[in-house]
Amino acid sequence: MRSTLLAALRRAPPPPRLLEEVKKYREPAQILKWMATEDPAGAFAETILEGFETAAFQNPGRIEYGVSLLGVQDLWPKVGAALDPPLAEADVRKRLSSVIQHRHDIVHRADSRKVTRDPIVGDIEFIQAVAEAIDKECEAVAAEAEFPTK
Repeated sequence: MRSTLLAALRRAPPPPRLLEEVKKYREPAQILKWMATEDPAGAFAETILEGFETAAFQNPGRIEYGVSLLGVQDLWPKVGAALDPPLAEADVRKRLSSVIQHRHDIVHRADSRKVTRDPIVGDIEFIQAVAEAIDKECEAVAAEAEFPTK
């Protein structure tokens, strides 16, 4: 994710939604400091990643929001199409929510009755495929980023 973010920021200004999000938790003076560094894109990327470390992306809506800050639109239909077999947007969201809820039950409720190897392996494979599809979408957006021409 870091390399994708850096590549995008080095090619073009940050997407407006991402800049607005960063402005919520960084002072204008700090933003001006980044601009004066040798690697402003790197400084900005590090701050974004720091903010994301503490953000909770524990449901499909929050994941979609976080990725949209990087410029990715229509995330779940694209992810669904990239899965094998392909899934509809609603099915991707439903499966992801189910995996997240299962994890929540295990971690926060000590619910070990639902922990068996086969479903967990399937969940891991699903999450890995979703993560790879999201990364691919982020890379596609980064590759398309260009400085605006006048």
